[in-house]
Amino acid sequence: MVLLLQIYEKEKEAFFMRKRTKRMLSVLMAALMVVSIMPVTGSNNIVAKASTASAESSVVTWSAADILAAQEGDSGLVLCGSGWANNNATDDKTFEDGFSALGDNAKAGSTKAQTDGKTAAGTVPDNGCYVKYTAPVNGTLAINTKIGKNKTFYVIAEDGTKVAEVKNGTSGSTYNTVKAEVEAGKTYYAYLGGATAQIWQVYFTPAEAEWLAADILASTTYNNGLTLCGTGWANNNATDDKTFDDGFSALGDNAKAGSAKAQTNGKNSAGTVPDSGCYIKYTAAANGELAIDTKIGKGKTFYIVAEDGTKAAEVKNSTDASTYNTVKAKVEAGKTYYAYLGGATAQIWKVYYSQLNKKTVVDWESVAKPVISKVEAGADGFTVTVEGIVDEYNGAEDIVVTMLHNDGQAGEAVIKRSEGTATVNFTAHESGDYTFVATAQRLGCADKASDVYEVKDFILGVKMPTITWAENKGNGEVYLDWVNISDAKDYTLTYKVKGSDESTAVKIDGITEGDYTVKNLTVGSTYEFSVVANRADGYCSAVSEKELSVTADTQKNWYVSTVGSAQETKATITEADGNAQVINIANGDTASKKVATVEAKDITNTTGSMEIQAKASGKISDDEDGFSYYYTKVNPEKENFELTATFTVTDASLTPDNQTGFGVVVADTLGVNNWGTPSYVHKYFNYFSSMMYSSKINAPTMRYITGYTSADTSNKDGVDRVNNNVKFNQLTGTDMFKVGAEYTFTVRKTDDGYEAVATTENGTQTQKLTANDFTSVQEDGTVVVGVMVARKIGVKITDIKFTTSESKGLATSEVVEDKVTPSIRVYSSNTCGAGEYEYTVVPNCAGTLKVTGSADGKAISKEVTADEVVRIPVAVNVGSNTIKAEFEPAAAANITSTTTVTSETNVTRKVYGEAGQTIIVTPDGKITGDGTEESPLDINTAVSYAQPGQTILMKNGVYDKWITINRSVCGTADKPINLVAESISTDGTDGVVLSGAGLTVIGSYWHVYGLYVKDSSGVGIQVSGNYNTIDMCTVNHAANSGVQISRNGGADNYAGIQGKLWPTGNLIKNCESFDNCDAGRNDADGFAAKLTCGEGNRFYGCISHNNIDDGWDLYAKSVSGIIGSVTIENCVAYNNGWLTTDDVTAAGYNYGEGNGFKLGGGYLKGGHKLINCVSFGNHAKGITSNSCPDISITRCTAYNNGNADSYSIGLNTMDSMLKEWKVSGLISMSKADLTAKADLIPFSQHGDDNYIYNGSESYNNLGQKATDEWFESVDTTIRPSRNADGTIDMHNLLVIKSGVLSDNVGARLDTTSEEAISVKPQVGEVVSHVFEWTTTKEATCTEKGEKHGICTICGHEETREIEALGHEFANEFTVDKEATTTEEGSKSQHCLHAGCTEKTNVTVIPKLTAGSEEVNPTPSTPDNKDDANVPSTGTDSSEKAPAAQTGDTMHAVPFALAMIISAGVVVIEISRKKKAVR
Repeated sequence: MVLLLQIYEKEKEAFFMRKRTKRMLSVLMAALMVVSIMPVTGSNNIVAKASTASAESSVVTWSAADILAAQEGDSGLVLCGSGWANNNATDDKTFEDGFSALGDNAKAGSTKAQTDGKTAAGTVPDNGCYVKYTAPVNGTLAINTKIGKNKTFYVIAEDGTKVAEVKNGTSGSTYNTVKAEVEAGKTYYAYLGGATAQIWQVYFTPAEAEWLAADILASTTYNNGLTLCGTGWANNNATDDKTFDDGFSALGDNAKAGSAKAQTNGKNSAGTVPDSGCYIKYTAAANGELAIDTKIGKGKTFYIVAEDGTKAAEVKNSTDASTYNTVKAKVEAGKTYYAYLGGATAQIWKVYYSQLNKKTVVDWESVAKPVISKVEAGADGFTVTVEGIVDEYNGAEDIVVTMLHNDGQAGEAVIKRSEGTATVNFTAHESGDYTFVATAQRLGCADKASDVYEVKDFILGVKMPTITWAENKGNGEVYLDWVNISDAKDYTLTYKVKGSDESTAVKIDGITEGDYTVKNLTVGSTYEFSVVANRADGYCSAVSEKELSVTADTQKNWYVSTVGSAQETKATITEADGNAQVINIANGDTASKKVATVEAKDITNTTGSMEIQAKASGKISDDEDGFSYYYTKVNPEKENFELTATFTVTDASLTPDNQTGFGVVVADTLGVNNWGTPSYVHKYFNYFSSMMYSSKINAPTMRYITGYTSADTSNKDGVDRVNNNVKFNQLTGTDMFKVGAEYTFTVRKTDDGYEAVATTENGTQTQKLTANDFTSVQEDGTVVVGVMVARKIGVKITDIKFTTSESKGLATSEVVEDKVTPSIRVYSSNTCGAGEYEYTVVPNCAGTLKVTGSADGKAISKEVTADEVVRIPVAVNVGSNTIKAEFEPAAAANITSTTTVTSETNVTRKVYGEAGQTIIVTPDGKITGDGTEESPLDINTAVSYAQPGQTILMKNGVYDKWITINRSVCGTADKPINLVAESISTDGTDGVVLSGAGLTVIGSYWHVYGLYVKDSSGVGIQVSGNYNTIDMCTVNHAANSGVQISRNGGADNYAGIQGKLWPTGNLIKNCESFDNCDAGRNDADGFAAKLTCGEGNRFYGCISHNNIDDGWDLYAKSVSGIIGSVTIENCVAYNNGWLTTDDVTAAGYNYGEGNGFKLGGGYLKGGHKLINCVSFGNHAKGITSNSCPDISITRCTAYNNGNADSYSIGLNTMDSMLKEWKVSGLISMSKADLTAKADLIPFSQHGDDNYIYNGSESYNNLGQKATDEWFESVDTTIRPSRNADGTIDMHNLLVIKSGVLSDNVGARLDTTSEEAISVKPQVGEVVSHVFEWTTTKEATCTEKGEKHGICTICGHEETREIEALGHEFANEFTVDKEATTTEEGSKSQHCLHAGCTEKTNVTVIPKLTAGSEEVNPTPSTPDNKDDANVPSTGTDSSEKAPAAQTGDTMHAVPFALAMIISAGVVVIEISRKKKAVR
C-alpha cells in the first residue's frame, strides 16, 4: 500500500508539472472509440448526447461532426455563430498531439468573433463564430486548430482572463493543439482572432481530483463533481492507527455522517439509489475511477450505486472487526453515483477521482540521445535523417537539428513528432564543409545532443532559372524570360502540349541569354514550358515550369506586386465600367499568408483608375527601395515604350516622410524572391523613374539607380550603388504630399535612352538620359515598367496610358572610364589655441603634397595615395595664419590633368592662458572677455581657442547657443581639454543647462563633463571626433537622438574608418538619455552609433529610457558601408517606445519602435558587443541584432520586454547569411501576456549559461528554469538612478542575489571599479593676461632691472621690476695667487654673473716645501681616504675646498653633507630668479 501511494504521489506530481507546461502534447491520442454521453444542463447534472469517449479512456472528445452538432450544446460544448460547415482538408500535416490534419474539420462562417462590434482579440465575444465550453469539473480543454501566419487563437474565461493565447509567428500556417486549464462551473470562449477558424477536434481531460475530510464537508453543494447529501455530517478525529488499502493513514480527520442512514423509499438503502439520509453523490464528467477511503463495521457493506441502480462497487466486511477499505468503482462520463454505508453511519477519510489507463512518462534518463543516421547531399542542400522518439510519453518533446558552417549556424529545423525516424531538409548557400547536430529536448530536463555528423567538400549545385515572364506575341509565338544564372554554361528549354507525351527541347547557349521566343505553336492549345540551367562541371539545376494558353493575338498582362522592402499592398482597381478588383497582398512578418504578386485588371488606355492605400512600409531611400507596384514587362531589345499616369494624393494621415514617393518606374528586375517564399529583403535593383519623393524635396525628380548586377535582389555583396537624382524645377509651397496634390509623370524608352517627364504647376518638363542599358544588367530579357507608391501615402492613379513601338535595341552610353579631376579636400578647421595646428587633407588621387605654414615658412612634402587621410603638423602664431597646400598629381591614365592643385586655409590662433589653466565661461560671457572670473568668455569662443591641457569651466546657468567644437581644436592623449559644468543639473532647472540647442564635438581628446542638454532642435550631443569622453551628461527631449556618434564632413567609408575621419575611440560614460522624439516618431534614439562611425567607440554605465525609437541604435546601411565595432557595457535600457509624457492608454495611441538594444542594420557585419547590460520593459525587443549577423551578447539580463508582435530577444538576418552570433551568460525572461513568441536565438547558442525564453518560461539546456526568486526585486516600476560617483543604482531591481548563480550568468552592474566611477576633472588656476615681455633694463647682482609687457589677447601693457640677481658663486675655487716656497698663495669662489668681481671663501694656500714634487699639495687629510688618493696637477684652476682641519672624522661627515645641501639650495634659488627674469 505504501508503495502504491508513493507511485500515486509521483504520478500526481508529474501530472501537475505537465499541466503547467504549454509545450506538452495532448494526454491522449486521437484513436478513440465512440460512446454516447449527455450534455451539461447544470453544473451538477451531466447527461450524454453526441460527444464521444473511449470506455477505457477518461477523455471526452468531440470530432468535427460532434462539434457541428453542438449548436444546442453537448456535454458543456456549444457552437456559437452562423455559417459553420464541414470542410474536408487536404493538409498533410500533424497537430502537436499527433492527430492528422487530413480530413473533416468544422470551419467557421464569415463573421469573425466580435466584442462590442469589434473583432475580438483576447476578449469575451458576444457575436460571430466561436466555441463556448462550460467545464463540469477541473481539467484541460484541448483544441486542434489551424492558425494562419501572425494570427492568434484565444481561449478566454468568462471573467476575461486569457487562459490560452497561441500566436503563430512563423512564415506559414501552423497546426496547433491549443490547451487551456479550465475550472469546474466556469464558461470559456475559444476563437481565432480576426480570422476564420478551422477546428478538427476538441477534447476535455478531467484533472485528477482529491477530497480530504475538510473538502468533503465543504461539498454540501456541487464541488468539482462531488456533493455531500444529508444532515449532521461533521468532522471526526480518529485515533485508529490503521492504514487503508491505498496506504493512506486512518489517523486524523474524517467526515462522519449524521444519524440518518441512507434510505430509499423510507427504508435503509442496501444497493439501491438513496433518496434521503446521509450519502455522497458524484457526477462523472468523464470515464474514470472513483475511490473512497472508509471504515466498514463488522457485517456491514459499503455501496457505490449508479443512477440506473447498477452496483458499481459493493464491499462487505465479513470479519470479526471493523476494516479500513479503499472502495473503488469505475465511473462513466455523464452518470451520477451514490456512495454510502448500508444501515450504518459512514466515516470517510478521502475521496479521489483518477483517470483510466493513464499514460506514464518514461524517465528522461532512459530516453536515448538522438542519432543522425544519414545526411544526403543534394544540388542545393541536405536531407538529414534523425533517429529518435518525439512524443510526450516515450521520448522528447522535440528534436532540434542544426547545420553549422564556418563557425556559424547555417540552418535549423525542428522535429515535432517522430515514432523513431524523421527527416529534415536544409538549404545550403555555398560550397564547403558542414556539420550537423540533433538535440532532443524535454522541458525541465537536460538536452541530449547527438554525435556530430560531418559532411566534407560539399559542392553547391546550380540555381533554378525561374521563368519570370511568359507572353503571347500572337500568331503562335510565346516569349519566355527567366532568371539569369551566373554560373550556367547554357540552358535547356523544353515545351509540349499539356497532356502530350511528345516534347521539344532547345539548348540556348550563353549565360547572358536568359530568354527565348518559341514559334510555330498551336493557337488555342495550352503548353507546358520548362527550363533547366546547365553548368560546365555537369551539374544541372532544378526544373522551372510555366503553363500558358497560346493565343492568336498579342497579350500584355498586368500585375500588382509588393516589391522590395514594402511589406503590404492594398489596392483597388476600378475598370471603366465600374467593376472593381480589390487586391490585398503582403510579404511581411505579420502577413497571414505571404503573397508577392497577383494578376490584375488591365486599365491602361481606358478611363479606369487605381487607388493604392497608405501603408507604413516601403521606402525610396539611398540604400534600398520598396513600393506597391502596378506593372507589366517589356523586352527592351525589341520594344520601346511610353507610360504616363496622373497621381493624386488621397491620404497623408500617416505623415509622409523623406522616404515617401510615387511615380513611374522602369526596373531592371522585379524585387521579389524568385526561388521561394516571398520576402521583403529583395530590395536591391536598378531602375529609372520620374517621380515625386521625399517630404524634404519640393520638386519632382528624374531618379535612376545603378550598380546592381545580381539576379538575386537580396544580394548586394560587392555592390557600389549609385543614386542619381536630377530635380525638375522647384514647386511653390513646402508640402508636396498634401491631400489633393496632383502630378503627371511619364517615362519613355527610346532608341537613344530614357526620358523622364513631369507635368506640374510649372508646365511640362522633360529630362533625358542617353543610356538605357543599365536596366538590363540583373535581368536581360525584360524590363519591368509600371506605376508605384511607397510609404505613408495614399494615391489615386488615373489616365494610365501605355504604348509600345519597335526598338533598335539598347542605348549604351559611350564607354569611357570615369576620369578623376585631381582635387584635395581640407577637413581641418579655421581656429586653434595650440601653437601646433594639425592640417588634415584628403587627395582624390596619388601625388606629392607640399604644405607650407606662414608662421615659420617651413615646407613639408609628402608622397600621398588616393583617398589617403593626410595629417601634417604646422606651426601657427597668435593671430592670422595662412597654410598653403600644393598638390602635384602623379601622372596616371585615370586623371584629367597633372596640373598642380593649390589651396589656402586661413587659421586664427588666439591664446587664453596657458596649458593647465582654466577658462571661465558664463551664459552671458562675452567674445571680448578674457576667460577670468571678472571677465568671462562666451562658450563658443572658449571652445574655439582652447589649448591642450586646459579646462573650460561652464558656470551654472542656461546656455541657449549651439556649441560646436571644431576638428582642429584638440587636446592630446596626455593633455585632454576639459569642458566641465560647475555643478551637475538634477532635473534641467539647476546647474549647467544647454537649452534649445545641442553640442557637436568634431575635435579630439575632449572630456565633456556634467552637461544637461534639453529641448535640442536636433541631436542632443553629437560626437564626430576621436578619443573623446562624454561623461555624466543628460540629454532630454531632443528632436532627434539624444547622444549620437557619427561623422561630420562627408568622408567615405575608407577615409572614415581607415583614416579615422569617422569618429573613433570615443567613450560615452555614465550618461542618461530620455524622452527624445522626432517629428515622425520613428527615428529618435536614446544613444546611437550609426551609419558613419569608426572603430572602438564605447558606451559604459549609461541609461536610456522612454525614447520614441530605440534605447540604443547601431544601424548601418549598404550605401555608406559597415561601421566600426561598438561596445555597450554596464548599461541599462528600459521603457523605450513611448515618452514619459505620453498617455499610452489614450484611444489610438501609437507606440514608437521601442527596442532596448538594437545592434545593427542593413544585413551588414559589425561585430558589436553587448556586455553586462540590463534591458527591461521595452515596448519591442529587449535585444535585437536587427539583421547584423555577428553580434555578441555576454552576461546580460533581459526582463519583461516585447509585445504581441515582437520577440523578447530577436537575432535575425537573411536566411542565406551565416549566423555568427555569440551568446553567453544571458538571462531572458518575459511573460506570455507581453509576448508569446519564443526568443529568436540560434539553437547552436543554447547552453547551460543561457536562460532562453520559450514563450512562457525560461530554461537553460540543463532544464533549469529561471525564476523571479533569483533577483532582489522584479518590481519594474522602480527606476534606476545614479550614485554620487556616477555609477548606476538599480535599487535592487533585477539585482541577482548573492550565491544564486555563477558570476558568468546575468548582468551585475559594476559600481566599484575605477572604470565605473566618474571623476570630475580638476579645475586649475584661472587664466590671466598672457604677456609677451621685453627687457628694458637688465638686472645686476645688486640692482633691480625692468621689463615691459603687452598682452597677446587684449593688448594691455604693463611695466614690471626685475628683481636683483644676487650673487651666484662658483662651486669650485679659483687660484687668485700662486703659492711659492717663500710666499703663501690664495684662492676663492668667484661670482659667475658677467661684470661682477665679487668673491667669497678666500682661502690661504700654504708655502711650498723645498724639494717637494707637488707644486700645490692638498692639505693633509689622513682620515679622508678618497681625497688622500686624488693627486693634484698643480695647474688645475678649480681645486677643491680644503677639508675641515679636525682629528674627528665623525664631525667631518655631517659638515660635508651640510655643505652639499647648502649648495643645492643656492642653485635652486638662482635658477628660480633666472626663470623670473625670463
